[in-house]
Amino acid sequence: MNYRRIGRWAAGVGAVAVAGAGLYWLRERTTEKPDYVTVEEEDTFALRRYPPILVARTVQPGGRDRALGQGFGVLAGYIFAEHREGDEIAMTAPVLAERTEGRGWTVSFVMPKAYTRDTLPTPDAGIEISMIPARRVATVRFAGKADDALLAEKSAQLAAWIKARGLEPVGGVEHAFFNSPFIPGPLKHNEVWQAVV
Repeated sequence: MNYRRIGRWAAGVGAVAVAGAGLYWLRERTTEKPDYVTVEEEDTFALRRYPPILVARTVQPGGRDRALGQGFGVLAGYIFAEHREGDEIAMTAPVLAERTEGRGWTVSFVMPKAYTRDTLPTPDAGIEISMIPARRVATVRFAGKADDALLAEKSAQLAAWIKARGLEPVGGVEHAFFNSPFIPGPLKHNEVWQAVV
């Protein structure tokens, strides 16, 4: 067995994988995201002011991973025109997920700024077009695979940061995912959001 040849082959495959992930990462850095104004920033925490955001959303039952996967599939079918006439809608970031009391999870895709509620294609069954009103949002940014334990840890840190500033949480915690599954964990951009007054 030629271990040197196998080593070179493995190194080549690894280099291609890293290059591919790098291209995805660079492409996703230019993906359209909602505008906002930073009111305050400290390390990985920030307080932002967002204008109204138009979203397509679906409610899916079950645990977070299952609901997020199903919701992503339903919304991807809509924006990529799999079950409707018309053009595709560009993918934006982030994908938002929020626990819906007694109903599972609400998964939302932010719609591109070029669209209004009236100019979006008619949504598929199980999808609602909705406007998130203008609001102030406290956020914490982190990298890595956003599993339940890490999301709970970051949510607790954000809650402490909010309390220390005398802000009042409004509604539930939202998880914001900015990258596709192809991006390696250390390069992933995730956030926890909490609307505040």
